[in-house]
Amino acid sequence: MEKNEVGQVAIRHYNSNSTGHQVNGRTYTWTPKYNVSLAWVEEADVPNLLGVMINACCGHTGHKFSLANANDVSIWNTGHAL
Repeated sequence: MEKNEVGQVAIRHYNSNSTGHQVNGRTYTWTPKYNVSLAWVEEADVPNLLGVMINACCGHTGHKFSLANANDVSIWNTGHAL
């Protein structure tokens, strides 16, 4: 689990578009940079976000958010993988 200096967790949106989502009265906004859409969220809100599902084409369902890995965070911050 990738965390920032204040203990928030990096969560990636399933595609590179921006989006917003509200959890427990907090609104999070995913900002795309370098083809990675990422937000820093409170650790207590992670389970709720990881449970959000989407309806995709052809009857497929999937998760809207996932934990970002170190490469996701590096690309989002610098434009380069580790």
